[in-house]
Amino acid sequence: MKKKALLIDWENFKYKIKTILKENKKPINYSNINYQKLFQTLFPESTFDEKICFMARLKKHEKFPEKSLELIESQRFLKMYLEKQGFEVVMCGVVRAHETDEGTVFKEKGVDVYMAVDIVKKSFSHNYSDIVVVSSDSDMNPAIKEAQNQKTKITYVGFQKLSNKGIMYNSDQSILIRDNEILENIQQEPLHIKIKK
Repeated sequence: MKKKALLIDWENFKYKIKTILKENKKPINYSNINYQKLFQTLFPESTFDEKICFMARLKKHEKFPEKSLELIESQRFLKMYLEKQGFEVVMCGVVRAHETDEGTVFKEKGVDVYMAVDIVKKSFSHNYSDIVVVSSDSDMNPAIKEAQNQKTKITYVGFQKLSNKGIMYNSDQSILIRDNEILENIQQEPLHIKIKK
């Protein structure tokens, strides 16, 4: 039997969640949302063989050691939090510091490319009947078209207010997350995770 995979461009997904939390005056915390329940709500009749989050790899920055170490520790906790909910976390791409008028901003690069390559690899293996793409990055379009050429069904998951019409058009099916579906899955008591030193 062929597999079903759920692939998440975490950096893109995170940005959309941050927008929703800010608009609804909620604290920006990615480690208190029940992602497992969210995707079970979106796909009540589907069981995924693979659920993968593609996340930018953080490293200590010589110019900003304290800030970068703080981000690394936060990411470490988030990774364990996602794994506890049944997601595999793939570290890829890089995070670079950029100077702006508002201060130093850390931006990821390369995560979308890594995920796009994985979509193509999976489709060419002919072991996957369905791939769910959780990303609104237009760079996914060539990979989506190639996967469909290999008879792999592509479902796009975006956000109702921040969807990508190009990806919607190119996909076999589209599901848009509403703001309340994120807000309803905020956990009042986050999972307790012991971090190994």
